[in-house]
Amino acid sequence: MLGAGGGGLFYVAGNFVSQTFSGTGFAQVSTLDVAFDMDDYTSDGGCTVGSLTWDVSVNGTVVGTYGYVGGSGVGRFGIAETYSFAPVAGTGADGETYTLAYTATTTVCPGGGAWNWFPGGTAILGG
Repeated sequence: MLGAGGGGLFYVAGNFVSQTFSGTGFAQVSTLDVAFDMDDYTSDGGCTVGSLTWDVSVNGTVVGTYGYVGGSGVGRFGIAETYSFAPVAGTGADGETYTLAYTATTTVCPGGGAWNWFPGGTAILGG
């Protein structure tokens, strides 16, 4: 399932959002800085939500993770992460295309609410 970012609520492992960038000027990348907002509507009212985690991938290669402890329904909050990893080659006709994806690796317990990504933010690739 492709997350819409700001257009619904998600709670199941495997939910993801992705975006493709071409003409980056990089034949390979080994760093990624991201900053974006999420929305937390989880609550321990129906169950104990606990830790929620996501994989971050570049062209299908997991390069890192991020997460937070759900259950408090904090609303909108920021995620800012820096990842360094073994080089990942570009794809596409230009050899400089990268698809970034954020994929949930945990499911919110039944009755625990949901979360979402907000549109926007930044992703800075580096060689």
